[in-house]
Amino acid sequence: MIKMKHLNLRNAFFFLALFMSVATFTSCTEDEPTVSEQLNGEWDAKSFTADGVEVMGTLVTSFELEFDDEGDDQGEAKWTIIFSTGQTQVIEGDYEVRDGGDELRISDATGRIDFDMDLSGDELELTGIVSGERWEIEADK
Repeated sequence: MIKMKHLNLRNAFFFLALFMSVATFTSCTEDEPTVSEQLNGEWDAKSFTADGVEVMGTLVTSFELEFDDEGDDQGEAKWTIIFSTGQTQVIEGDYEVRDGGDELRISDATGRIDFDMDLSGDELELTGIVSGERWEIEADK
C-alpha cells in the first residue's frame, strides 16, 4: 500500500511538472484588433482620383473620412469633401466591413456603395464605383 501511494504521488508530480512546463511556454498575447477597430477614427485623404484623374488639390481641397466603430465590424461613417469652389459634400451612413476585411460597404437611405479595401496600419486604400465614377482614395490616419 505504501508503494501505491508513492506511485500516485509520483504521477501527481509528473503531471504538475508537465502542466507547469506547458504553462511556461504558452505566451499570453493580446487579441488582435478587428478591422473595424483599426478603421475607427479620422483619416485624411492624400490622394483622390475619379475615373483615373487626380482631383485632390485641384477640384477637391480636403477630404476627411471618419469611422465610428460600433462593434461586430460595423459602425457609422461620415465623409466630408470640400471642393475648391468652397462647397461641401457630406456622405453619412452606416458601414460594414465585409469579406474578411477586403470590402467596405457604406449604406444610407439612398442606397449603398461597395469599396475594395486595403487597410495596413495607418494607411487606407478604397476603390469603388460612386455615381458611375471609379473612385480611388488613399488616406492616412
